[in-house]
Order: sequence, then structure tokens, then C-alpha cells
Amino acid sequence: MNILMRATPLPASIYLLAKALSALLSALVMLLILSGFAIVVGGVQLSVTTWIALIASLVLGVLPFILLGFAIGLVINPTGATPIVNLSFFILAFASGVFVPLSQLPQVVQNLTPYSPFYRLAQLAWNAVGVQTTGSIGEAVLLLALHAFYQLVRPEAIVALLRVRRATSRHDGE
Repeated sequence: MNILMRATPLPASIYLLAKALSALLSALVMLLILSGFAIVVGGVQLSVTTWIALIASLVLGVLPFILLGFAIGLVINPTGATPIVNLSFFILAFASGVFVPLSQLPQVVQNLTPYSPFYRLAQLAWNAVGVQTTGSIGEAVLLLALHAFYQLVRPEAIVALLRVRRATSRHDGE
């Protein structure tokens, strides 16, 4: 990455913004494919507005996870980042009640779940399809925004941004 970053005239912030937008676009494409699969194979029937609300909430709700993935990928080498990201996302998703009902999880996990970004993302999706959840949509959006902000200001993210900035800086005589 260092050679490519040094060759580009873009500032690090533009590079990271482009990467984030690319990841959001990738998430949108995956969601559209999964939605098509759900309609054709699973027989899922939702109104057009419900599909739009569901896909939009999931695409925007994935931003904190994109930022977390960037932070992990920039701090840890690319070979080691993939299993760490996959394992951490799987644990977070499992502990958020996405795979099993919250009532079947240990009490300590049930108490921590409302603070999980995966739970809030699932809450947005459930609300989009008409399933009542605890808490408001505004609360879920606010907490996901706070998680995204946290991913930007935590020490590992700052170190990662400094690495990208250092990789893109140009020095005379190099």
C-alpha cells in the first residue's frame, strides 16, 4: 500500500473517503443481490417502500462496521486482519440477538446487548419490516452514529490514519 499511496496525488482523507464509499456501494450491491434471492427463492413479499427502507437502513447502518474494519486492517497486517474482523463480527452479531433470541442468551449478554452496534443495526432492519423492537429508531440511529464516531476517534483509528498520512506524504529526494 505504501508505494501506491505515495504515487497518488490525493490526500489521505480523500483516499479513505473513497474507500468508505466503495465499501458502502459494495454493501448496497450485496444487499440487492440478497434481496433478489429472498424474493425469488424465499418468497419474501414486502412493499417497494419497505424494501427501500430496509436496504437504506442497512446500507447506512453498516458504516460503523466499515470504519472498524478499516481501523483493524490498517493496524494489523492484511493477512491477520481478515480472521480477526470475521471472528469479532461473528461474536458481536451472535451476542446481539441476531442469530438467537435475546431471551436465550445469558443475562449478562442480554444486559450488554442494547449497547451493541449489531443490535442497533438489526433493530433498524426489524423496524423497517414492521417488527416492533424496544427503543426508538432515532435512538438506534444515534447510537450507530456514536459507534461510527468512536471508530474515528479511538486510538487505534488515529494510529491507522497517521500511518495512511505518513504513507501518502511526499518527501523531496525519495
